[in-house]
Amino acid sequence: LTQPDVNRMQAKRCPNVFVAIAFGLTSLGLVAPVAAAPVTVEYPSTACPDTGDEGLQQCIDSVDSGSTVILTTEIIDEPAVIDKSLTLRAVDRALRPVLLGVSIAAPIGGETAKVVVQDIRFSLTLFVNLSTGSGHSVIIRRVEVGKGALEPPGMRLASSVPASITLEHSFIRSDQEDQLDVLNLVADDPDGRVYFRIV
Repeated sequence: LTQPDVNRMQAKRCPNVFVAIAFGLTSLGLVAPVAAAPVTVEYPSTACPDTGDEGLQQCIDSVDSGSTVILTTEIIDEPAVIDKSLTLRAVDRALRPVLLGVSIAAPIGGETAKVVVQDIRFSLTLFVNLSTGSGHSVIIRRVEVGKGALEPPGMRLASSVPASITLEHSFIRSDQEDQLDVLNLVADDPDGRVYFRIV
């Protein structure tokens, strides 16, 4: 056993043999480990430092599913990928930080994703592509996609599995046509597959 395991045994005041057996069963996959709790972190911060080109992505990858990452800086010159349940938002509506872009994908392993992206500007693209699992929910709220995309679309919303995608009070700034690309989505969910609405 490692020192953290020993500390846990002491804290719980359980017999050493019982805890050792439980630890062994967990490591063998016979007992499920305790799920990690979601957290709320700011980026950049001590918990999620700006390490360069992939600082935000490292922050997103480091937190558990269901966590919230709050952006506190105005310019983040990198794209990001979200493939878990996560809220990514600005610290307040007045800041409206600028990212290069974000891609939202279904988690690997069958988890149902609940994603919220809020109060952020994207200079290039915002893509949603849900291709595995089911029951996903994506809310895109008060976002702006800029004119930086070299070619359309600036925003693509696609799902081939049952999901809910909601676009609220968001817009695309562009002098090009076909900037919003909606694939495999239906407006009123007649077959219980994919629900899409613009508010």
